[in-house]
Amino acid sequence: MSQSYRVRVKQSLTQTIQNELKSKRKINMLPLLPLDQMGKLLGDRLLEKGWTQATDSVNTVMDGFDLRFNPNTQTLDIVLICEEEVSREIDGEIEIYDDGYNEERARNAAPAVAKHTLVNQIQEYRQKKQMELQARWKEDMPQVHQKIEILLEEALLSTHQEALRQKASGMGEIVSETDDNGDLVIRVKV
Repeated sequence: MSQSYRVRVKQSLTQTIQNELKSKRKINMLPLLPLDQMGKLLGDRLLEKGWTQATDSVNTVMDGFDLRFNPNTQTLDIVLICEEEVSREIDGEIEIYDDGYNEERARNAAPAVAKHTLVNQIQEYRQKKQMELQARWKEDMPQVHQKIEILLEEALLSTHQEALRQKASGMGEIVSETDDNGDLVIRVKV
């Protein structure tokens, strides 16, 4: 049987929690040029649309979702991140049990018990925020996907047109070029 002791503690804990949901999508392009060149062309088109250059991707934020296109792998990452600094505090008595009926040992154990309690509270909060993030993902993702489709359709059309121009210029001198409702006609003098 163990003895219960009421021990007064005052302790706080602050942690930064981060929850993240991520979806990866392969962007399929017509292989008019080598894939690395096609990826670079699409990356350039996205930069023209206001995306920013990062180390190995071009990025933007759409409705709170991070979009990251990697030209080397032709993949688009859709990421939803929630980062928050969380503080919890215990200022009061906690109950400590000791099997050896040793009050001093119980008092010495109190800070570790308090810290364990605070860590559990922060973990519960993190799980709650993860569930909220999942609910937001489920609710907002259809609209975000729709906007991404429109954006990619425009960017891919422009990418394919530029790839055709580059391929045509490699075949000879471009004499004329007409763009009629997305249909690109290039005349080349060979």
